[in-house]
Amino acid sequence: MNPITILTQFQVEGSFSESSLFGNGHINDTFRIPNQVSGKPDYLLQRINHKVFTNVPKLMENMGTVTDFILSQEGFQHLIPRLIPTQNDELFVDLESGFWRVFEFVDGSISLDRPENTDQAYQAAQGYGKFLNALDQFPIQELNVTIPDFHNMKFRLRQFNEALGKAEKTRLQQANDQISFVKEKGDEMNKMYEQASYGLIPLRATHNDTKFNNVLLSSDGKSTVIDLDTVMPGYSFYDVGDGLRSAAITADEDESDLSNIELNEAFYQAFLSGYLDATTDILTSTEKELLKQSGQYMAFIMGVRFLTDFLNGDVYYKTKYPDHNLVRAKNQLYVSQLFAEFNI
Repeated sequence: MNPITILTQFQVEGSFSESSLFGNGHINDTFRIPNQVSGKPDYLLQRINHKVFTNVPKLMENMGTVTDFILSQEGFQHLIPRLIPTQNDELFVDLESGFWRVFEFVDGSISLDRPENTDQAYQAAQGYGKFLNALDQFPIQELNVTIPDFHNMKFRLRQFNEALGKAEKTRLQQANDQISFVKEKGDEMNKMYEQASYGLIPLRATHNDTKFNNVLLSSDGKSTVIDLDTVMPGYSFYDVGDGLRSAAITADEDESDLSNIELNEAFYQAFLSGYLDATTDILTSTEKELLKQSGQYMAFIMGVRFLTDFLNGDVYYKTKYPDHNLVRAKNQLYVSQLFAEFNI
């Protein structure tokens, strides 16, 4: 179905004639639809991948309760976009294309895959930090788990080992170096998860998908956090580590030439400072210490997930060419090592 036709099923104002893809998400498809009527807002139309998010109503229930909680607090009204309802619900279901939702586009905001300067890195991290701060008193027992074990290292390593036992011989040979690296470093990375899950740090309502392009930046210094599909119980180092993967690394996660991948120390420090400045009153001292390892952890778990999907025959992530997931795996495992060396 045409995006414009779908948009008209929602309570939108204005006139529309064109749409364009917005962002580079692996899972959902997002379209920006400009308004032809002056003074009326533009919109973001998003198709929810119901193969990844198998219970879309529960996902939207999370989004509704989290949105209401944040908007009820003074000073956080700019932090998330306004969700536009249909005539009788927040979702539109098309039998052919699936589940859709609409947000009001934040006027004057931009979405970047990576920061262009330290101010942007700081601003984005502050947005994510304020998001955690706004949900500090949120009753996390009310959150539905939209993707079980999303950043659970023990679970992801188990998936990896299962894939090893089923993978085609050719794929095992192609990924031999990456398989060896994961086997070598897996136990070390799992220790960080086990420390957290054993109660070393508090479980919080976290975003869990804090890529740099999931926060909109505006010229007034405010940030708007988007893509709340994965908001569920988690640990603060999930959000910081995932943000650092795209904020402090100089290349996309599917860059095939590893010599083009570097860690920008200034962006790293700016992102970490922005997050800490927004959360310093709520994070424990142990949480703050674990943030130093967060980039290594999240890059490693993404490398494992890309590698597992490659071994399984590319069944989860969108791919553009046959070895795309293997390239991503090589990239992220290399990034994990860069973070590890930086923090020695």
